[in-house]
Amino acid sequence: MICKIPNLPIEKWLAPLKETKRNIILKKFERNLKPKTIALKMVRIEFEKKFQKKKVAAAKPKFVRRHIASFQSKIISEATLIEFEKLPTPTGVEKKLPVVIPPSLPSQTSYSRRFMVEFNKFVCGHDSYKDYHDELKKHKNITTTYLVAIISSALGAKFGLAASLLSPPIAILLFSVGQIGLNAYCKNG
Repeated sequence: MICKIPNLPIEKWLAPLKETKRNIILKKFERNLKPKTIALKMVRIEFEKKFQKKKVAAAKPKFVRRHIASFQSKIISEATLIEFEKLPTPTGVEKKLPVVIPPSLPSQTSYSRRFMVEFNKFVCGHDSYKDYHDELKKHKNITTTYLVAIISSALGAKFGLAASLLSPPIAILLFSVGQIGLNAYCKNG
């Protein structure tokens, strides 16, 4: 287990967020949507944006290079196919250059499932997040903002998303965990 997650009202968990984002989430709570449903929908939207950008970026001509740069190695490792096409070069001579074909987008349920698996691992104390857990154990009074930031940065690094994009769904899920208690959550997780 990471640390005690307090049972606080949702407004306290969402306090660090920008007012517009906070108001959108609170309206969803007013419609009696389940916290997990709200959080996972937000996660799916962020994952779809990320994969759509990757798909578009890989199709752009500026990503077509004779020697693929190191920052593109991740795209290649996730690509389903690398084709060679004759494309004009800056000198006007046509040469065969690699074109990265990005993978198809995973289904929406796989986004949610992957995110929830990693969130559960973090919250329930899995060894893969030991460094983060050790950091949390150093502090006696952990604020909700700090807890959300630590988990967001850990999962953001795992999925290649900015921590700020994952903060709202993580705050909502921590609110939910706080309501039922960490031990009960991890047992039924």
